[in-house]
Amino acid sequence: ADVEISGDVTPSPATSPVWTISGPLTVGNTGSGNLSISGNGSVSNTSGVIANAAGSVGSVAISGGAWMQSSFLAVGGSGNGTLSIT
Repeated sequence: ADVEISGDVTPSPATSPVWTISGPLTVGNTGSGNLSISGNGSVSNTSGVIANAAGSVGSVAISGGAWMQSSFLAVGGSGNGTLSIT
């Protein structure tokens, strides 16, 4: 799939290849979450947070797709966040 999520991702479930969210997207809110965007996949949302709370782990990997924010993006809010773009 072009858009895949696993673990602690809010909101869910994701739609593929286009996932349009009318609010914020959090990958790893209090636990561990992953988001992968590839090929023709695209995700759009207002704000984005990767690894929000202390002790959380979030990972986003983008390879050939697009992730569009209309507001801010925080990588490693209070947790361990990783953003990989290739």
